[in-house]
Amino acid sequence: MFGILFKVKVKAEKRQAFIKWFKWDIRVAREREKRGTLRFDLYQDPADKNAFYVYEAYRDKKAFEKHQKNPPYHKWVKQIKPKMVTDFWMVFDRDAVCSLTGSRLGNQRSTQQRLRLDEEVI
Repeated sequence: MFGILFKVKVKAEKRQAFIKWFKWDIRVAREREKRGTLRFDLYQDPADKNAFYVYEAYRDKKAFEKHQKNPPYHKWVKQIKPKMVTDFWMVFDRDAVCSLTGSRLGNQRSTQQRLRLDEEVI
């Protein structure tokens, strides 16, 4: 699984437009990326109503690259980030060390086999 976590601060007068754009991005991901996009979440910073954490999780790096071809991503690059965002902090963008979803073992083995492997590890 490939994940991204970043924090953005948006201009106060652009807050609602940013949220509206993000909801559109979610809809497009849901419609076009059926299995590739696993999570696409927006969290408001409890200390600042104009700051948000964005968490994205994809089946793999290729699924993220597919996401980057969608219209909302192009709008992010050309309009949202340069015109609405005042601060941007990337926390991480990488493959998960381990994950509930996206496990390669989970795709190749039965539930019983995975449970036996888990018991051996513990």
